[in-house]
Amino acid sequence: MTENTRTKLLGNPLEPSYHLVASANTMENGDFNVVEKKHRNVHGMGWLVTCLFIVGETAGGGLIALPSALANAGLPAGLLIIFVVAAACMKFVSLCLDFTCFGTAVVFLLLAAKNIESFLLALGGVELGFCQILIVVAIFIFPITLLKSPKDFWWAVMLAMVTTTIAVSLIIYGSMEDYPTCSKHVAYAEFSFEKTFMSFGTVVFAYGGHGAFPTIQHDMREPYKFGKSCTAAFILVCIMYLPVSLTGYFTYGGALLDTIIPSLQNSNLQIAVNCLITLHVILALTIMFNPMNQSFEELLGVPHDFGWQRVAARTVTMAAVVFVAESIPNFGPLLDLVGGSTITLMALIFPCIFNLYLNTSKAKYGDEATKDEERVTISDILQYTPKRKLVINILVLTMALVGGMAATFSAIDILVTVDFHPPCYSSWFTGQQHLGPAAHIDNHGKIACCGAFRNISRFGAEQCLQFGQYVGGAHG
Repeated sequence: MTENTRTKLLGNPLEPSYHLVASANTMENGDFNVVEKKHRNVHGMGWLVTCLFIVGETAGGGLIALPSALANAGLPAGLLIIFVVAAACMKFVSLCLDFTCFGTAVVFLLLAAKNIESFLLALGGVELGFCQILIVVAIFIFPITLLKSPKDFWWAVMLAMVTTTIAVSLIIYGSMEDYPTCSKHVAYAEFSFEKTFMSFGTVVFAYGGHGAFPTIQHDMREPYKFGKSCTAAFILVCIMYLPVSLTGYFTYGGALLDTIIPSLQNSNLQIAVNCLITLHVILALTIMFNPMNQSFEELLGVPHDFGWQRVAARTVTMAAVVFVAESIPNFGPLLDLVGGSTITLMALIFPCIFNLYLNTSKAKYGDEATKDEERVTISDILQYTPKRKLVINILVLTMALVGGMAATFSAIDILVTVDFHPPCYSSWFTGQQHLGPAAHIDNHGKIACCGAFRNISRFGAEQCLQFGQYVGGAHG
């Protein structure tokens, strides 16, 4: 790679911090006239690094739950949701953004703790309490969350992307290894609207890295190229998601649990994927904390320079995330709840509404805002928006509203009834150690076997988790 190419992609740290560049210049009568100026941060990230950054931040947590979502929704409906989601009042929006980042951080923290618990049990039979692991993970990642912005820890999310890519390859390989044995006995659950809507929440969560996008764009060298980075990133994410979803669907079917990891019958692959996905979510947590940390610090008036105020504010944020995770120690339904509620708003509903209003305003009043300009109405949107675009937006909004509300209510119902887990701190009153679902591995095998009764394995039924003992959550 030449020096010019490297500078174009990564940015040149020796240049001044910010300046404006002309997107086009014209020569008329010997004078240069700047047609349009665009913001540039030459210390920021290039568009390619930003693309990989988005992939590393988005892919991973939802990746291992997608095969289960596809199995529950059914192949046609599941694929439709995956492709449509991929394609497709300021204080209220800011609040949704913060809740999205907060909920995602809770889910990632739960997933990391759950995977570490499974790893310790499968590798050495170590029974360390799930709730204690949550606290250890939080303490471990806290120092990284003290960094100011994504450009300070871009290496972490880039590493997260690498770990996810390797995990995808291993999951596909492991599924193909199991296919000859499991495909003969594969069974699928009967169609259920509730499970389909829960799958909607899972898929939206898998694509829902939008909460961190403004922070990422701000730290780009050329922020106006964010669309280019975003398009490339979502293509890469879809390329990762689809093979994993399809191989899991055709190999394991309805035997899948909350994640595909326990279904991999090669125990070495199980351990490797567990480690890689855990490393990913720990690294991705660093960026999910950043937007809500900055919002909280702005609310409190915390100085931008590093100091005790930042440490105190971010300690409070981390403590709040840990408290919620300890209160609702259930990865699957909580993932669906976050995906069906705030991420649906941030990823599907708000973008459509804002785009319609902005383009209608531009069509009605032109590029330049004037003092006589009034807020556009719904009738203006119907009048000025091209009919094809209007129909597409209405379809996306309808799907998002119906699917999001149904997924949210279904997840809440499952959290409080079918798959209720007592809070971690309930052990203070009962005197019993709170172990996660993976605690059954030591006594009942290491594999969530395939087949209608989860009793089919390449290595014999004695390796299978006892049916009904491993909590499958919303997807099991």
